[in-house]
Amino acid sequence: MKLIALFLLVGILAVSGWADDYSADLVKAQAGDPMGQYNLGWCYYYGKGVNQDYKEAVKWWTKSAEQGHAMAQYTLGMCYYEGKGVAKDIKEAVHWWTKSAEKGNNEAQYNIGLCYFNGEGVAKDEKKAVSWYMKSAEQGYKPAQEELKKQKPSAWAQDAKPEPLCTDVSIWAEDYKPEPYSAELVKRAEAGGERAQCDLGYSYLNGTGVTKDYKEAVKWYTKSADQGSAEAQVSLSLCYSFGAGVAKDEKEAVKWCTKSVKNGNAKAQCLLGTCYYLGKGVTKNEKEAVKWWTKSAKQGFEPAKKTLEYLKSK
Repeated sequence: MKLIALFLLVGILAVSGWADDYSADLVKAQAGDPMGQYNLGWCYYYGKGVNQDYKEAVKWWTKSAEQGHAMAQYTLGMCYYEGKGVAKDIKEAVHWWTKSAEKGNNEAQYNIGLCYFNGEGVAKDEKKAVSWYMKSAEQGYKPAQEELKKQKPSAWAQDAKPEPLCTDVSIWAEDYKPEPYSAELVKRAEAGGERAQCDLGYSYLNGTGVTKDYKEAVKWYTKSADQGSAEAQVSLSLCYSFGAGVAKDEKEAVKWCTKSVKNGNAKAQCLLGTCYYLGKGVTKNEKEAVKWWTKSAKQGFEPAKKTLEYLKSK
């Protein structure tokens, strides 16, 4: 089974940011903080500031996972799958990946897809595999997108139709250049800076410079969106669309998307078009979809242009 090869790399990257903070993480972990418990797990896994101990790593990841920390749940699933620090148990791996996937973790969604496709830890079911691949692919996860290309048509629901490129959000971030994560960025965000809050949300959503945390991303996007940031509003809309860091709510997604549209955001116009095309959070209306894609395309947004080209070629 071709499981994600990024597990150890993710750990290395995570540790690089806080390898010298074992004592601080220990205090937080013992106080019940799920992020502190998650970080402490990596300290034990790699022996950073403490003797390496896989079982102790699993102990702290379990505590964090039981509190709902999506990355801890994903990491714990990897431990059960590989038998590191705990007896190998693929069913238990699937259990924790599912919890993480339901919170929007695209890597966990991909892994579950593979499990269903190969019948590992669950009964083989190609339709369920494709369903999980799609959830992951919609968030831009390339391995999932590649797996979808390989699937036979029989694996798809018979009424499924190809969706426009505007449903692939992996190419949407190219037009936005956030400020990298730093202590100074956090300080400005906490002081109420609209752009800083949005950029901090981006850092947490993508795990750039800080451990990925969807709930923190939603928290900062909401603060920025409430101040009128069009970028934060459309990003928050996507979080609600996929259930990343917040309960999936298509109507709430449309609400924030519409706010961003009113601020002239081309990305939001494209997303709103997609909502109308798929009937997500609004009544399905392909004419309305084309209207918003056209507005977005006129602003030069490439995904909207490609979507219109796709429709013409049908």
